[in-house]
Amino acid sequence: MFICGERVKGRTGLKWAIGVIAIVVLIGIGGVISLFVVGFISLEKGERHRRQFQAELDSDHRAHFQAAHKSIPTKFGSLSNWAEEHGVVQQTQ
Repeated sequence: MFICGERVKGRTGLKWAIGVIAIVVLIGIGGVISLFVVGFISLEKGERHRRQFQAELDSDHRAHFQAAHKSIPTKFGSLSNWAEEHGVVQQTQ
């Protein structure tokens, strides 16, 4: 058996092969862990942006219905009240 152009014993070759396989497996595991971490961070950012966008939509709906002197639909009322209570949006004038 040859490693780097030098003749080595079979047992040494087996150790090298096991070492190479172990390194490849560790790199693969590290890659999978990295993908999970990046995916989790990406999902968290996406969720934060979705909440912000939804709050902006709700405030726009509230302003639209108040300008038209209509009552806010019940499906928007509770959500916009929650957003105001938690400081996500401010009361429109």
